[in-house]
Amino acid sequence: MRLLIELLPYHAPKLTAVAHITDGSFGALLDAASERSSKPLKLIEAKAEPAEQQHDPSELKGPMSQLCRW
Repeated sequence: MRLLIELLPYHAPKLTAVAHITDGSFGALLDAASERSSKPLKLIEAKAEPAEQQHDPSELKGPMSQLCRW
């Protein structure tokens, strides 16, 4: 019986929610968030580096070039 009493808070935990609203009402904040989410996203275009920039193999040789992978 003692075990069941100890396990009860884990079986049915209390759920709580906290909201901190400082500027304006909840409706105004919800409208602002809705406006922000409807704007199109700005995409960053990736530019590939030219294949001509090859590194010298001697640059890659060093103390950390071969790691032990056990």
